[in-house]
Amino acid sequence: MTVFRPLSALFLLLSLAVLAPSARAELPLSDAEARGKHIYTEGESTSGRVITAAINLSDRPASASILPCAQCHGAGGEGIGIVAPDIRWQALTDPDGHEHERRRHEPFDANSLARAIQEGVDPAGNELDATMPRYRMTDADMADLIAYLNRVGLELDPGLSASSIRIGTVLPTEGPLAEVGGAELAVIAAMFADVNMAGGIHGRKLELVVGEYGDDDTPVFWQAQDLVAQEPVFALLASYMPGHETELSTLVADEQIPHIGPNSLLSNESGGQFEFYVQPTVVEQSKALISFALTESDDPRLAIVYPRIKGFDQL
Repeated sequence: MTVFRPLSALFLLLSLAVLAPSARAELPLSDAEARGKHIYTEGESTSGRVITAAINLSDRPASASILPCAQCHGAGGEGIGIVAPDIRWQALTDPDGHEHERRRHEPFDANSLARAIQEGVDPAGNELDATMPRYRMTDADMADLIAYLNRVGLELDPGLSASSIRIGTVLPTEGPLAEVGGAELAVIAAMFADVNMAGGIHGRKLELVVGEYGDDDTPVFWQAQDLVAQEPVFALLASYMPGHETELSTLVADEQIPHIGPNSLLSNESGGQFEFYVQPTVVEQSKALISFALTESDDPRLAIVYPRIKGFDQL
């Protein structure tokens, strides 16, 4: 079976991504925090109210969607050093204050933070770095943004809890492909059991949820949609849905869920920053096999047999 390498890749991903301590916030975002997160990540108000940004107060303001906070400070608020410092709440409110290259100031509170966002000055009245945009938004949107800044960097990703990591896969369990699906499921379950027996990933146990399909489930892609909607997962692993690679790529991109698989039928059409294939595509492997056969065989008569499905038309 070709699920071993995806499993190894998954465990590496989990080891790197699930390093956060179990004390991270597990409560869902409040309505205000959720609205603030949209402002932070997208530079837009969910109410439709206009939010603008300018590099300095004399510049003509532009839509804040061009310069959302997350673009420089990162999705977790950790920042990139001096130019875009750490803006997680524990850093902003550090009782020792902040010392920068040419200025020092006391800790931020909600009021001084709102002033920094709008006017570009720290609690001591010093000008912030010239690259820090000055934002204009309503008091309600500012309150939402600051509410979220109290939580930024503390959220758990979907499928994570203090004790578990939920991983999903979509496999055939009935019909002519049931043997393939059953074998993959057995391998995944066995390796998950081994990892859990050894203590899991940073103290979290792996939990497997399966979207099952058979002959009567058309299109089978709906099973992936249902799985993601009903069982929020941290990642998808080795899902087997022949002919639906493009739809799966769109789903993981829209939902921002990592998908790790052995390979794809499609040549560079799938992919994207949320997909990880640990082997070349089936088409590329087939071409390599053909090239090798032509080189090594004394008999030039070769016949290539392949299914008439999307992806193989590139052969």
